[in-house]
Amino acid sequence: NGLGDVEASRGDHRSARRYHHESLARYRELDDRWGIARVLSDLAGVDLAAGDFSAAERSIREAIQIFRGLGHQRGVVRQLESLSRCASSQHRDAAAVVLVSAAAAIRHRIATPPRQAERKAIDRTLEQARARIGDDQYAQKWKEGQTGTLDQVLALETAPRTSRDQA
Repeated sequence: NGLGDVEASRGDHRSARRYHHESLARYRELDDRWGIARVLSDLAGVDLAAGDFSAAERSIREAIQIFRGLGHQRGVVRQLESLSRCASSQHRDAAAVVLVSAAAAIRHRIATPPRQAERKAIDRTLEQARARIGDDQYAQKWKEGQTGTLDQVLALETAPRTSRDQA
């Protein structure tokens, strides 16, 4: 997994994916749920950077379920935030707001504020979403994230919408 991180930092997404997939296979052989979730998270980051949103979403969603099963709420939160960036990158801004809001609700509950770099990424996602969907829809979607269950939030699709659906 470390070699995947090195290659990702160099911008070599292909090599990073290869190393992460090798690590993932080893963790799966060992049935190391924690290791699997961590590698899936790293792999999703590479896929997001490479613009492969469907692969990123698959990894994120699997990681969420594993972190959830492990009772690791901070892992769930970080994956929700990653999923929000995936949604935002596909102009699914309403979904991005709901996902960030749900993550914020969990962060509040477990008293774990985002780190500075996380905060900046969250703020960028939210600022972009607000500009695209407007204040009223933003407020509505924020409320949905605050009050929805994790299952309800995860039911959101992050595939790109057609222009007809943008309204």
